[in-house]
Amino acid sequence: MGNKSSSVPSIRHCLASICEGRVGCVGVPADPTYKDAWVRTYNLEFPVTPLAVFRPTSAEEVAAAVRCAIVRGVGVQARSGGHSYGYARGPLPTLDGADGWTV
Repeated sequence: MGNKSSSVPSIRHCLASICEGRVGCVGVPADPTYKDAWVRTYNLEFPVTPLAVFRPTSAEEVAAAVRCAIVRGVGVQARSGGHSYGYARGPLPTLDGADGWTV
């Protein structure tokens, strides 16, 4: 699925609604610390700028985030703390903070 520029505000709001005000749940390119705190580029050869980075705390939040992306026609690429050369321009759920549950 490709990105649609009109999807950016829409995906941001959808993911934020899943977080219900939780701090550190969604990062977007408009955030001043986005590249350092949310994306952490490891390989400058392959620069990526996801529409959003989402840090879920449950499998239910992961499922809700995937639904947000599907409805808006954007791709999803999961990251578990390492790096991936996969499609990383849509929302990027990260599992860095996940402990003890399986998606």
